[in-house]
Amino acid sequence: MTEILAGAGVEMLATVLLATAFIPVLKSVKMGQKILDIGPRWHKSKEGTPTMGGLFFLVPMVIIGAVLAFLKNEPILLVHLVFLLANGAIGFADDYIKAVKKQNLGLRPRQKMAAQFLLCAGFLAVLYALGDHSTELDLIFCKLDLHFFYYPIMILFMIYLSNAVNLTD
Repeated sequence: MTEILAGAGVEMLATVLLATAFIPVLKSVKMGQKILDIGPRWHKSKEGTPTMGGLFFLVPMVIIGAVLAFLKNEPILLVHLVFLLANGAIGFADDYIKAVKKQNLGLRPRQKMAAQFLLCAGFLAVLYALGDHSTELDLIFCKLDLHFFYYPIMILFMIYLSNAVNLTD
């Protein structure tokens, strides 16, 4: 647990340093959000807010996760890192369409949801193939075995969590 907490602290520090260094660069090359004229006037002040900020989180997480996977000899961490990178690729595609192709909406919701659904289902299938057959949720105060329903609930939860982070960003 100490390694995980130390890794999280280093990741947070690296994220702050990367963001501090590269946000001005993103602004200077105009990698910012385009705001449509159809929204409220106050929203126009957000125009130019840099996109692709997920890279500031993703790069340190992947580096630190790979180091921990190597040091702890935990190949399952690499599966999680691939899942993280694939989620990052969906976010990158969305931001790329917004910033470079100048299409304010990015990926269509159906496209994004389909990609996230396939990614989450694939991730759970890989974990199952590697021997993680547990369908129990440990809710601190009790354990709940969801049997078959575990997989659709986990897919929905992972999609929810991914989008909650994206909306916060």
